[in-house]
Amino acid sequence: MDYPRCYRAMNRVSRTLLTSLAALPVLAAVGISACGSDESSPPPTGDAGSDAPSIIEDPRPDPALSTISADPATVVADGTSTTKLTVTLKQSSGRLIDQPTPVVLTSSGKGDTLTPEGGSGLTDGRGIFTATMSSTSAETKTVTATFVGRSINTQVNFQLCHGSLFRPPAPYAVGAIPSSIATGDFNADKRLDLAVTNVDDRTVSILLGSSNGTFSAATNYNVGAEPQSVVTGDFNGDAKPDLAVANGPDTNLSILLGNGNGTFSAATNYGVDGEPQSVETGDFNRDGKLDLAVVAGDVSILLGNGNGTFSGATNYPVGASPNFVKTGDFNADGKLDLAVSNGVDNNVSILLGNGNGTFSGATNYPVGGSPGSVALGDFNADAKLDLTVGTDKGVSTLLGNGSGTFSPATEYTAGVVGARYVVTGDFNKDSKLDWAVANYSSNNVDVRLGDGKGSFSFGGSYSVDSPSSSRRATSTVTVSSIWQLQTPETKG
Repeated sequence: MDYPRCYRAMNRVSRTLLTSLAALPVLAAVGISACGSDESSPPPTGDAGSDAPSIIEDPRPDPALSTISADPATVVADGTSTTKLTVTLKQSSGRLIDQPTPVVLTSSGKGDTLTPEGGSGLTDGRGIFTATMSSTSAETKTVTATFVGRSINTQVNFQLCHGSLFRPPAPYAVGAIPSSIATGDFNADKRLDLAVTNVDDRTVSILLGSSNGTFSAATNYNVGAEPQSVVTGDFNGDAKPDLAVANGPDTNLSILLGNGNGTFSAATNYGVDGEPQSVETGDFNRDGKLDLAVVAGDVSILLGNGNGTFSGATNYPVGASPNFVKTGDFNADGKLDLAVSNGVDNNVSILLGNGNGTFSGATNYPVGGSPGSVALGDFNADAKLDLTVGTDKGVSTLLGNGSGTFSPATEYTAGVVGARYVVTGDFNKDSKLDWAVANYSSNNVDVRLGDGKGSFSFGGSYSVDSPSSSRRATSTVTVSSIWQLQTPETKG
């Protein structure tokens, strides 16, 4: 028998059976000859493996069997929340790479931070390399792991928000039919406290804040009939926050001077024309003393004397049924101006300040139906103040031109029903202003996230307590703090 030819033939057969190594002893057992003979071949002598063909496994990682994973796959783009990236390297046989192998991670996105620095390192003795990744840019990113000239990838979705932006709401008992809320550090402990007006009780409730975001039981102070609005400010120059409260049917304002320990003096009242609905502070004549602007049929200006007292009111006409006033410098001249929402006229009046306590005539801008509160902010990052206005039909946003004029309103209506009050803030910590609106008809708060260009997208809806069916029932104020924000104590 031609043995060299036979062994060459057997080599060819063995290569075709590498994926079923168990078949080799079976072939030998039945005596199949690679030469085509049915005769049994003599068994080999000596070392059984010395003349058998060798099978050499590729030691490099196989991209088809190696993996990269991200846990979680969706992360908040706040620069601190992280995902864990795990790279597992395997050979073509499925065996884990047991030799340290260099791995480099790269991302297709921007604003990303990989740890270890640069996203590079060696696998452990089990073929595994881990890293963490955070980002300040909201986008879906492709993360690629490169090793020995080969690569695999996965995707990570960084979002503006993930789940809820706010903790579950916590109700606090106050007086009957709370109507307005203001914040300030009333007891000088570097923690924000609350002041809440109670329409049916003729009171304002003070709730002192603690280091963990909770509040004390309310302490009530008497004011006028059906208080509608409250603001804080230092009216007597003693560096202690005071309160100004607008009392509707009494056609006056109550001033309560703070004692700096969380308590307040008894109210002193100042008359205005009409039933006041809203009050705001500002230094309108630039004398370093806080003044007041009050919506009460017209807009009434009361100049402060710096000792907690105020001059008589000067009135400026606006639209029909004004119900909210906000101050800001809309034409960048260093003088405070006024924005007033007019409920019946469905518009906002802008009154430019002259810097001496007087104001120009009103210029009106249409908004949605029955406008309520007004909030300010730079929504498109052009260093010019913009307006957002809560209405019965939704929220109207007007971008400022920097000259005291505004562009036509953009309306946001989806999910917004009976917008009662609107506020602005950076709720998702992306350095772009957002707004939140309290919807009276649907008993919830809607959040819209700003894109920094003047547009907003839906950021979540949060249920709160519904209004009491009995006007005499004790009501609550709901507090829901932002997850990402720290308390003064944790900030040090």
